[in-house]
Amino acid sequence: MGWTRNMFLEKFVRARDNLIDRGFKPALTMRSPVSEGDLDALDAKTDFPLPPELRQFYLEMGDAFSFEPDTRNSPAHAGWEPGWEVMRLADQKIHNIGFASAIQEEAAAAVGRKNSRTPPELLKQEVERRKRWMPFYGFGGNGNCLCLDLAENPPTVRFYDSITWTNLPQTFDFILASSFTEFVERWGHYNFLAPKRVWWTSFCDDRSGRFDWAPEHFSRINDEDAKFLR
Repeated sequence: MGWTRNMFLEKFVRARDNLIDRGFKPALTMRSPVSEGDLDALDAKTDFPLPPELRQFYLEMGDAFSFEPDTRNSPAHAGWEPGWEVMRLADQKIHNIGFASAIQEEAAAAVGRKNSRTPPELLKQEVERRKRWMPFYGFGGNGNCLCLDLAENPPTVRFYDSITWTNLPQTFDFILASSFTEFVERWGHYNFLAPKRVWWTSFCDDRSGRFDWAPEHFSRINDEDAKFLR
């Protein structure tokens, strides 16, 4: 795939400018630059190398990038969660070592439960599929995160629920986007506002099928706000 210089950065700059025009106080925070050598060193220590789209993202946005749509602390605007939470290379390293083994252990524990709702053979198939998943976003807590399915080209964006996934076979095929780039583009249309006032890793709970990116999923978008979304 051919890359355009700052193809990801321009989406966040546009969102920042849109929100400023609407009277919000967004914070686009870029901290430490990242080089090709930094990413090569990371790849040497993890189970899978970063796919091209995610690699390009880090080269543009750097280490520990984040985007908060509204930094106002007044009661009238309480509850505005940061849009794009901090993305750290250190987290990528931690979460992408032994992820497949963790999935295997969770499945083994589920098979041993008398009240398991997932047939063992189905669970085994799902484990094999998830061994090619790479966590990339949402490392703030609870073990839930968004993943890239490296078995597909380009990798699709999927949700990983560390606590209940083994008992929820109806959620096994939930897809947020057909690629990392599509995820950024689609979310950028909503200026990276969090869906329904929660983190992605909470919003995706118990969902199945393909996310349709309809405005109703973003409860902060009302008729007035929709006028400035393009």
